[in-house]
Amino acid sequence: MDKRWVWPTKSVDEDVNLRDFTRIEREILKARGILSSDQAKAFLDHEITEEDDPFLLKGMQAAVDRISQAKVNEECVIIYGDYDADGITATAVLVEVLGNLGIDTDYFIPERISQGYGLHKNVMQELKSKGVDLVISVDCGIRAVEAIDTANDIGLDVIVTDHHEIGPQIPHATAVINPKQEGDLYPFKGFAGVGIAYKLSRALLQTLGVNEKKPLLDLVALGTVADLAPLDFENRSLVARGLEQLAKTERSGLEALLQLAGAADRRISTATIGFGLGPRINAIGRIDSAYKAVDLLLTDDTDTALQLATELDRTNRKRQRMTAEIVQLAKQKLEERYEIKDILFVGDESFHEGIIGLAASRLSDEYYRPAIVANTSKEITRASARSIPGFNITGALEECSDILLKFGGHAAAAGFSLYSKDIELFQEKILRIAHDKFEGKELIPSVEIDTEVNLNELTHEFLDFLDRLQPCGIGNPMPLLGAKDVEIHSSRQVGKERNHLKLMLKQGGQIFDSIAFNQGHLMKKLKPTIDIAFHFERNDYMGIEGRQLNVRAINT
Repeated sequence: MDKRWVWPTKSVDEDVNLRDFTRIEREILKARGILSSDQAKAFLDHEITEEDDPFLLKGMQAAVDRISQAKVNEECVIIYGDYDADGITATAVLVEVLGNLGIDTDYFIPERISQGYGLHKNVMQELKSKGVDLVISVDCGIRAVEAIDTANDIGLDVIVTDHHEIGPQIPHATAVINPKQEGDLYPFKGFAGVGIAYKLSRALLQTLGVNEKKPLLDLVALGTVADLAPLDFENRSLVARGLEQLAKTERSGLEALLQLAGAADRRISTATIGFGLGPRINAIGRIDSAYKAVDLLLTDDTDTALQLATELDRTNRKRQRMTAEIVQLAKQKLEERYEIKDILFVGDESFHEGIIGLAASRLSDEYYRPAIVANTSKEITRASARSIPGFNITGALEECSDILLKFGGHAAAAGFSLYSKDIELFQEKILRIAHDKFEGKELIPSVEIDTEVNLNELTHEFLDFLDRLQPCGIGNPMPLLGAKDVEIHSSRQVGKERNHLKLMLKQGGQIFDSIAFNQGHLMKKLKPTIDIAFHFERNDYMGIEGRQLNVRAINT
């Protein structure tokens, strides 16, 4: 697909406020709203503002009071989680903390296929029948009005901790903690579910005068990065400290998983989570039981940890194969039977419910459209949606709520279900919403360059500067550098399917080893000189550290 290249206006001033930095460093800092040396020092040296008081979160005091009561009365508490990496880490955080406080604590995570996301009325009844007194939801619950009404009717107290978009009605729970609800005073609203669980843990430990038995921030970093939460403000601080903790983690499960991901002896970064740990934890919840991932994070036994980590690794490889198969079939359906419209919708009864979100993400990236992939059946269709900047997919589903059985999510990702008989009606409505939103706009992805460079400027000192920008991710992206008229010294296709490009790129006497993932199809289009957009990064191989260009786009 063609892309719109957006090159920055070259800065001609020296900017005395950032005189200690090079031109390209100044431009990167300014793009992040950093305009003075003091601001730059605070940002680069991680002099982040201390964590705000957890009791600023609406509902926190009520939650702490109820959990304290459970401790005094020796009640049974269940942490009710979700099957993705955010929900799994959030579950592990609260199970560990409440257990260390001497509270009788266990956890429940619904099965993705047979039960689906969130709190369910029948599960509330079952938990009550087993003697549970208090349920604490993590990464779910903010839209579970009926399930919580059922819990209230049978005398089961519920505390909701969630970070998803607020629905038209707040559940009538004992306490609801979600910084997005009206009247919440917490200054930062971008926590993942595990971040909310962590704030509840801090409030409990602070109130009861107890210290953490194990540091929690390695789990917080893992869930926050895996859930693609914004890495700015307090999240940046939590993740930065969490990455340091992950590098020396005391958790046998994380040690084993790092080993299998090939990251045990490498520099720990957000990429370690995004490409190594997160997919393996997410995979088990997609096509197997998320309980295995929670057990992995909580176990102190090294043999058990290795066994569980091996199972997660094997499941992830299976997930990769399944995803590729669904994407291939979905593309075939879209291109043979459907017109490529403003929003993509493709469904099939063979599409595994645990994989449809990944397939939707792939399709959205490839076609640069919001994409919906559905598992269809005679009665119920269950779907996952992924979007592009400028189209709030959960907001669009809100407009279709009269057709849907259940829905929820973020601006960029959502899940929903509906009666299969209503699919055509839903398609008509969601297409109309997308058409109205995109009317007059050309749906072409932009390559927005942070700063134009010459390869001669890519020094070890600049690489050190980039290291200080970490952790990078949503809200604080890795700088996208651009270089024009770069000479191709050599090129070849690599990978099992020859879908990647291995390049040696030259400019001004400098030659850099370069990799362009998923761009092998451009091999025959390459000219002697090209424009590139890339990340500049370290490349550790066989214990030797080198410098590499990770080419994100090529303008041929």
